[in-house]
Amino acid sequence: MAISAWSEEAVSEIRKHPGMAAVMLLISLFLLLFLVIPVVQVVFTAFLDSTTGGFTLLNFKDFFNTALFRESFWNSIYVGLMAVVVASLFSMPLAYFTSRFEFKGAVIIQSLGIIPLIMPPFVGAVATQMLFGRNGSFNLLLDQWFGFTIPFMEGL
Repeated sequence: MAISAWSEEAVSEIRKHPGMAAVMLLISLFLLLFLVIPVVQVVFTAFLDSTTGGFTLLNFKDFFNTALFRESFWNSIYVGLMAVVVASLFSMPLAYFTSRFEFKGAVIIQSLGIIPLIMPPFVGAVATQMLFGRNGSFNLLLDQWFGFTIPFMEGL
């Protein structure tokens, strides 16, 4: 009963706003096309025998029998675990003290928690500058190959 009541409510809401249904459909198709399908394809290929087309775990055996892949795998696990441990050692006491006690530096410490949200766009902007700036790789290649440059970020 609750599911049918919810679905009737959802249908009436979509009828009120048909554009919302179109946007939801486009977002769902985008996520399906660029997120779900590639992940399913990778997982399917990982368990697929290239000669017979059947189910196999040989790909994983081959992966872990290759020393470089095995070392890279364990290095990735180690780096991930150490990142969690170090971040937890810093963040948990700071979160506890800034939420339980009032002191002058609490706002600054809480503001530092936003840095991981700010840094990726900043790093992306620096990378874009290095690629497309006046002396960036893209403009240098254009100048070398075709004899002209494009002023993407002229002021920078």
